[in-house]
Amino acid sequence: MISKFIEIGNEATGNNVSYQEITDEQNYAIFDAMGVVQLMESSRKTLKHHSQVMG
Repeated sequence: MISKFIEIGNEATGNNVSYQEITDEQNYAIFDAMGVVQLMESSRKTLKHHSQVMG
């Protein structure tokens, strides 16, 4: 599905954007390399809950 979206976008804009699916582990490695702090799963749920409560 995402590949079709990118294909349409490339045709409409004349760009040559590509997409490569990666695993969660690969994605975490990218953020680690950028120095982004990972939160534990329980912390993610807590933050999500707080953001929903706060509106």
